Amino acid sequence: PDNEQGWKWSEQLQSWLQPDGSYVRFHTADGELRLTAEETERAEKERLAAINERLMRKLRELNIDPDSL
Repeated sequence: PDNEQGWKWSEQLQSWLQPDGSYVRFHTADGELRLTAEETERAEKERLAAINERLMRKLRELNIDPDSL
């Protein structure tokens, strides 16, 4: 069966299938996008970069030069 967005449900994959140009995107039963391996890796790199930036900022607030460590 289709949902309101026109996605098709796959029992075998337990996922909604969304046409996206020449690709098919997968969504959980709740409609959450399942990320590709590349998207997951990029999100993790962005998360780590944000943590790194917060740590560097905190060190500078404590008058510690992070470049000297």
